[in-house]
Amino acid sequence: MAKTSYEEWAKVSSNRIRPLNHLLLLSVIAIVAIAIYWASWAVLDEVTRGEGRVIPSSQIQVIQNLEGGIVEEILVKEGEVVEKGQVMIRLSGTQFTSEVKQNRLESLYLQAKIARLEAEVGGHPYQAPQMVLDEHPDFANSEAATYQIRQSELESAFEVLKAQRLQRQQELFERQANLTNLERGLELSRSEFESAQQEMAIAEKIRKIKVMPEIELVRLKRDLARLERELHSLKSEYESNQNAIPRIESTISEIERKVEGERRSFVAQASQE
Repeated sequence: MAKTSYEEWAKVSSNRIRPLNHLLLLSVIAIVAIAIYWASWAVLDEVTRGEGRVIPSSQIQVIQNLEGGIVEEILVKEGEVVEKGQVMIRLSGTQFTSEVKQNRLESLYLQAKIARLEAEVGGHPYQAPQMVLDEHPDFANSEAATYQIRQSELESAFEVLKAQRLQRQQELFERQANLTNLERGLELSRSEFESAQQEMAIAEKIRKIKVMPEIELVRLKRDLARLERELHSLKSEYESNQNAIPRIESTISEIERKVEGERRSFVAQASQE
């Protein structure tokens, strides 16, 4: 009897405790889930205690590299107090080395070019600076080739103008020689024409007294007309040669001015470069 009562009491107690256990377990799970969710989204203030001192904003310096470059190593931390002259950042020297080499090449090239332009302006042979020959002879060879090409172009232009001038000078000489011959021919033609006129006058008198045949008078008139035409032709040719000489001389002067202008243009172009 007593044993039965105890078993019943234990059974009833067990039935009452089991729901409480379930409720407690669910509560713990819920609390853990809420804690995890809160931890993933909540922002906590981190408080660090230590010794320090206040630095006025006027003493804060911003570190900058005006020339640019690649940072190879940072030797200080943000907010760290540094001393004057202390190395804080080390930059890579690759870029600067490359720029120095490039500037050196440009300097050598310009020196070679300046030497070539000075030779063109001064009219003397090209001589590259010794520094260029030692460090970069390709620049010296290139400018020497350019010098030869430009000199050849200038000489070609001069040769064309010189040939034109020579041609005009020969033409002038021929005109002057022809003019001399024409002067002699004119003098002779005038003399023959005057003689023919005198002969014609005598023939007219003789014809009146019917001593000279009529056919002879016709021949004299024909000769007189021929001499008159020749004299007129010689006069025209003489005047043409006289007028041509100043034109030829002017052309020669113009060619000489072109030669000088070509030279000045060449020097001016070299000076501008």
